[in-house]
Amino acid sequence: FSFFEGKPARPHHIAANLPAERPRWQQEITDSIKDFDVTIIKSASGQGKSTLAWKTAQQMMNRAGFSVFELQELRREGIQDVVRFLESRLKCGYLPLIIIDGLNEQVRDWSDLAIRAQKLQGVKFLVTTREEDWFRYGTNVARLNLKPINIDLSEEEARQIFHLFQKSGHLHTSLNTWQPAW
Repeated sequence: FSFFEGKPARPHHIAANLPAERPRWQQEITDSIKDFDVTIIKSASGQGKSTLAWKTAQQMMNRAGFSVFELQELRREGIQDVVRFLESRLKCGYLPLIIIDGLNEQVRDWSDLAIRAQKLQGVKFLVTTREEDWFRYGTNVARLNLKPINIDLSEEEARQIFHLFQKSGHLHTSLNTWQPAW
């Protein structure tokens, strides 16, 4: 129920096949992961950053053989330990895709990890952030092979998602139009 209340998507929401497909954005993110070491999904709150990140991660896991890891906390003194972990995963044949779902104080040193991980062929990062948090925690990125993707929820996408959720019975009965939510 938390997914339909507008809470950020989590992996179990994706596994339950709850989110609506957003093929344009999912393809752009997938292409970026293939071509860049770091993909940044930026937008205002409520635009679907987390949903797109986790949905794309699921696709990359199923289609391209990536192993998905979420980084929730990182301290500068722990960067080397994470690098060693990533090296061990690569030696075991894994293709690590590191998800950082929301830049914040807990992962403020993420870019230092990404810089060091560039030396490890095959490690990819997928980061979601609000614009204001990008200005706080998106520093030290000049040396990264990075692509920012600024997503938005178009009027047409909002209408389609509303009707999909309406048909599946996941909207409150008092909601009969998509415009207020959009």
